[in-house]
Amino acid sequence: SSGINAEYGQSVQKHNEMVRKINEFHDGKRKEEKERIEKEEEERRRKKIESGRMYANNVVECGDRMLLWTRDEDRAILKACRKKGPRTKVIKNLAKSFEEKTESQIKDRYAELIRLMKKADSAAKQAAYREKVKQQAAAAADLSHQPAKRSRVEPPKREPNKAGPSKF
Repeated sequence: SSGINAEYGQSVQKHNEMVRKINEFHDGKRKEEKERIEKEEEERRRKKIESGRMYANNVVECGDRMLLWTRDEDRAILKACRKKGPRTKVIKNLAKSFEEKTESQIKDRYAELIRLMKKADSAAKQAAYREKVKQQAAAAADLSHQPAKRSRVEPPKREPNKAGPSKF
């Protein structure tokens, strides 16, 4: 019985060692693949910058890939969708004109751009409101230092109705 337990223990140890080696191998492969993808993306980015296309720092993770969106691409998406709406035909045409972007990626980017524009608009409205409140508070503070005026404003006088009473 103790011999069987010893054999079983050795078998488990061998199995665990094999699993560890397999995991190390796959971890190494994953790391190599990630480094390769990052290197390819960096090369694409460098080529696009050299070709004169400006990046809007729009990097989106898409599974194991990184998508880079330029200002020109964002502008083209917004312009096309503003004219005819984000219809399937418009998205297909955009996918044909962009090098490595799928229809789904373009739809997602359009939704993200709309979300960002709404967020920016909301922030601008909030900033304007805060500024207005500050100005009103400053005006109220200025008025509180002045002596109060005791003038009464008369309401406008109503003209008597010359046509007589209404029938309705």
